[in-house]
Amino acid sequence: MWSFRAWRRQRILARHPIEPTTWATVRRRLPILDGLTEAEEQRLRERAVLFLHRKHLTALPGVELDEVDRLAL
Repeated sequence: MWSFRAWRRQRILARHPIEPTTWATVRRRLPILDGLTEAEEQRLRERAVLFLHRKHLTALPGVELDEVDRLAL
């Protein structure tokens, strides 16, 4: 059965992929992620994309968040 929610989720994931080098940088900054299985890591990556798509992060004046910073949050 077709689901709008699933279609929208897949569309967001396809339009906003995380570059492998960016994800590797995030992984190095967060050693707590070292224990994740490959499936858990993929699920976390997808959830990070969906979270950042839904939320607007505002930094303090004078502070800029790059993609790695946003993903690390």
